[in-house]
Amino acid sequence: MTDKPLTAVAQTGTSHFDNLSLSDPYFEKTAAQPMQSQYQNELRRFPELTSVSANYTSNDHRVTSDTTTIDVKFSGNASIDEDIARKNNILKFELVVMSGKQSSLDLADSIKYYGNTPYGGGETTTSIGFSANYDHYINVGLKNIKSKLPLKVGFRLTTRQHPNVWTTYSFGTIKTQPLNTKPTIDQLTPASQTIEGHGTPGNYVTSNIDPDNEQQISPSGKYQLALKNPLGVYLSDREAVTVTESNAAGDAASASQYKLNLSHAAQNPEFDLEDSADLTPETLPEAIAKQLDFKVENTTDVKFESSYSVEMLSTLIEALKLGKTIEVPIYATKPGYIQSNTIVVKVTKSHGTVIFNQSMGGLDFGEVTVPMRPTRFFPVTNFEITVKDHRSKPVPWQLSAQTVASDTKDSYDLRPYLHFLDKNLQEQSLDSSVVVYRKAATDTQTLTSIPFGNNAAAVGPKICITAGPDMKVGKYAATIQWTLADVPVNGN
Repeated sequence: MTDKPLTAVAQTGTSHFDNLSLSDPYFEKTAAQPMQSQYQNELRRFPELTSVSANYTSNDHRVTSDTTTIDVKFSGNASIDEDIARKNNILKFELVVMSGKQSSLDLADSIKYYGNTPYGGGETTTSIGFSANYDHYINVGLKNIKSKLPLKVGFRLTTRQHPNVWTTYSFGTIKTQPLNTKPTIDQLTPASQTIEGHGTPGNYVTSNIDPDNEQQISPSGKYQLALKNPLGVYLSDREAVTVTESNAAGDAASASQYKLNLSHAAQNPEFDLEDSADLTPETLPEAIAKQLDFKVENTTDVKFESSYSVEMLSTLIEALKLGKTIEVPIYATKPGYIQSNTIVVKVTKSHGTVIFNQSMGGLDFGEVTVPMRPTRFFPVTNFEITVKDHRSKPVPWQLSAQTVASDTKDSYDLRPYLHFLDKNLQEQSLDSSVVVYRKAATDTQTLTSIPFGNNAAAVGPKICITAGPDMKVGKYAATIQWTLADVPVNGN
């Protein structure tokens, strides 16, 4: 077996070729890097990549979406390891350009373009010889360049010992850089039929709504991406609209506009007649949103508006004053975000209501060790009482707590050990009714939240267990009875 190198035969290019810079930021030259295969140690000597050129390059000497051929040049030899050269040889050898976005180690998936095999190979070939004077043209298709880059330049080979396994080596990477300026996106709504905005003239834009729809940005910097359906149809499984702008060299930048997700706690808010007398078309949507406790999941400082005209809202307010039930469509909006979904709410005349609610799950003190002397333990879970007072005039009220027997049969009675601790750290047993919160007539807040669990303030009303050595090992339970009552103004 001889060690005679094979020499590559030059092929003819189809256009003027421009040398690419083999340095950052657009090209990273490396020593031979094996891409995959467990047989990557068969070569003992590697050539050096000396130049890379391409046709239809950009003004800054980079491949573009118009590039059809890349020319690579090597110098030196690619040789089989001498320890196995007597029983092995190179069968096939190909220069390749690979898509660097492919993460799979399956060669069939990772190699995207390769030229004709420029070497014959054979039973006696153990070394491939290169000359820096020879061109090696590789046909590529980079029309959708941003999905192809980075590109890796190298070669692949099979050997007699492993004839069905390609071993691939990379010698450099053609890279992209982020664009300096991101595209902009005009305000979107669920009813939008186009995505519009501005970018760099001549560049191209696509969106995550229809990735196959690519449009060139006009000389004025304006772009428009038409949608086949109203935008809301696509937002059921998407949190944002993302527009990606790219240039001919594959550099890209993206901008996103996120949708506002509107939710609410109740469907039928009620306004007192005095409240509705102060409402205007401008304040009605915000008043309804506050009364309903509307929430927007992914941002704050939103504005609530109605799709009804000012004239229509004025008519509805007059109807509300007369005691009629009205329906108002409400949505949330904020610059830079997609307008939220619309919720139609009913508003009826009422003299006001007071709504009491408490956290699910109750107060949980966890598992503690019976102490040798009286010790306080506090809840390990969050727990709060909420009171919504929709009455037209502020009325002072108080919240009281008292323990009652629990119906849990397999637990000890926790009532003797449950206490209320006020903000001055004064402790009171809950065996009898204890006022745990007072709201003054001067407090005009509609919603009052009173935390007693692990979420309670460091200094503030708390519910605690005062445990002592008289307690038995086991599970304890008790029920707290909450009483909400108005108090005379002079008793506040």
